[in-house]
Amino acid sequence: MKQRIALSFALLLSFAVNAQQPSAITARLLSGQPVKVMFDATGGKFQDTDRMSGTNPMGTLKGGENYRVVYNGAAGWAVTGYNKGTGGVGTWTYQPGRPEDHDLDLWGRMFKFSDNGEVFDFQYGLVGHVVADGTQPVRPQLSESEAKPIQQAKPGTIGNLVSGTSWMSTATALRGKNNQRFSYACPGGSGPAGSVWGTDIYTDDSTVCLAAVHAGLITPGSGGVVGFEIRPGESAYRGSTRNGVRSSDYGKFSGSFVFVTAH
Repeated sequence: MKQRIALSFALLLSFAVNAQQPSAITARLLSGQPVKVMFDATGGKFQDTDRMSGTNPMGTLKGGENYRVVYNGAAGWAVTGYNKGTGGVGTWTYQPGRPEDHDLDLWGRMFKFSDNGEVFDFQYGLVGHVVADGTQPVRPQLSESEAKPIQQAKPGTIGNLVSGTSWMSTATALRGKNNQRFSYACPGGSGPAGSVWGTDIYTDDSTVCLAAVHAGLITPGSGGVVGFEIRPGESAYRGSTRNGVRSSDYGKFSGSFVFVTAH
C-alpha cells in the first residue's frame, strides 16, 4: 500500500509540474481529435478474466486491447473498443475527467497519462500507452540500436480465410496463435484506412490490409487476399514509408504478424 501511495504522489507531482503548458496528447484531446489507448502493460499485474471482480480494476475493459478515445468537452469522453460485458465492440460515453489534468476516463475507470504517452492506474502503475490515432506515435522514436533483424516467414500456404474482414481489421484477436497462418480478404476500392506500426514485422493491432499495402502485396484499388503468420511480441518495431504508406516506430508490444507469400 505504501508503494502505491508513493507512486500516486509521484505521479500527481509530475503532472502538476508539467501542467503549465499542454503536452501534444493534451492538445490533441482538447481539439477533439482521437487518440488510441493501448493496454499493453497489464500482463501479470492483476486478474483480468472476470468482468467485475474485485481484483479486476479493468472492469469491462480488457488488458491487451486498444481503445479509441475522443474528448468532447462538456459531453464527456467517447470510448470505442472491446467490452467484456457485451462480448463485442461498442462506444460508451462518460463525463468526469479533464485532459488538462492528464485524465483519461475509459468507461468510468480514471487513468492518468504522462507527457511521453505512458498510461497509469493509481493502484497498479503503468498499464499502457497512448498514441495519436492514425498519425505518428506520441512516444519517443526508437534509436537504431533498438531495432533488431526480422525473421521472415517461409513461403507456403497462406492460411485459412478469416470471414468478415475489412480495411479496419487487425490481428489482435489472433494474438497468442504463434506460427499459425491466416488470411484476410481486403475489399478493392474501399481503402486505405487504419494505422500501421513496424516494417516487415508489424504490431498485431496494425490494420492488416493497410500493412499489406505498405508491404507491397496489394493496392487500395485492387484489394486482394493476403496471408500472414502470427508471431510473439517484439521489443521494438521500426517504421518506414513504403508504397505510399507511412508506418510508425513503436517500442515493446504484446503481439506481431508477418506476411506470408504463396509458393
